[in-house]
Amino acid sequence: MKEYRSPDELPEEYRRMLVDLLTRQFVREIENAAVFGRAIQYAPSWQEKARLAEIAYEEAGHCRLVAPVLEALGVDLAEAEKRWHLAEAFLGGPEEVTDWVEMVVYCCLIDRAGRIHVEALAGSSYLPYAATSEQIVREERGHEAYGEKEIVELCADPAMKARVERLFRKWLPRCIKLLGRPGSPQNRYCFRVGLKNRDSADEIDDYIGYVKGIAERCDIGFPTRQELAAGGVELPEGLSW
Repeated sequence: MKEYRSPDELPEEYRRMLVDLLTRQFVREIENAAVFGRAIQYAPSWQEKARLAEIAYEEAGHCRLVAPVLEALGVDLAEAEKRWHLAEAFLGGPEEVTDWVEMVVYCCLIDRAGRIHVEALAGSSYLPYAATSEQIVREERGHEAYGEKEIVELCADPAMKARVERLFRKWLPRCIKLLGRPGSPQNRYCFRVGLKNRDSADEIDDYIGYVKGIAERCDIGFPTRQELAAGGVELPEGLSW
C-alpha cells in the first residue's frame, strides 16, 4: 500500500475521496458537539452535566484534529460545513434530543457508530490523517462506555423500557447510515488504496452485533431487518442477525 505524506503527492481520485471522508467526519463531529452541549440542560445532576461538558469538548477537539488536515488539502471549512450539513440532514439537528433519556440513547448509539467508523479509517495511507485517529478512537470508546452504562441503568426501571425502545428505533437507522453503503464502488476504492481498512459491510455487521447486545441487556425489542430496510437502511448481504 502506497503512503502519502503531503497533498502535493495525491492522485486526483484519491484526493477527492479523502476530502469526502474527512469532511463528513468533520461535520459529524461538529454536530455531535452541538448535541451534547445543548443537552447539558437535561442532565439530572452536576456530575452528569460535567460529563456531558467533557464529551462536548472532546467532540469539538476531534474537529480541531481534522480541520488542519482538510485545510492543507485546500478545503474551505466554512463552505464545507454549510454544504455537507445538508448532505447529513438525516441525522437531524441538536434540538431533536429533547430530554435526558434521549440523550442517553443517542450517546450510546452514535458514539459506537463513530468509533467503529474512525477505526475503519485508522492507519490511513494518508499519514497526516493517520496521526489523528488514535486519539479520536480512544475518546469515542470512553463516550460509548458512558452511554452504555447509563442506558442499562435507565432500563432497570421497567417504566423506562418502552421509551428507550422507541428511541432505539428512532436513532438506530440514522446511526447505521453513518457507516456508509456496503459494497459500493467508493468503499472498494477506499479499501484498495488504504483510506479504509474495512468495508462498510463489516462496520455495519460489527455495529449491529453491538447494539443487539445492548438491547438484550436492557430487555428491549430490536427492529427486524425488514423494519430497518423500510427506514432506508441498506444492510449488507449475509449480515449476522
